[in-house]
Amino acid sequence: MLTIFYAQALADDDVKVNALAPGPRATNLNAHAATTGGHPAQAAVGAVRLALLPDHGPTGQLFFWDGTVVP
Repeated sequence: MLTIFYAQALADDDVKVNALAPGPRATNLNAHAATTGGHPAQAAVGAVRLALLPDHGPTGQLFFWDGTVVP
């Protein structure tokens, strides 16, 4: 909801606001994800993808790390 709020509030300033669901990542902070999660670099690719959206790209969306939109 916060993503949608900011996307609408900043639309006139041509600012895009999207959210990323990185999924479980195998880091030192989450021992369980070490066996079930993916590498942190996979989620980083998703963050970079959103940071480099073109001017006509989406706003107010929630994306999985692989680029698909969360329904």
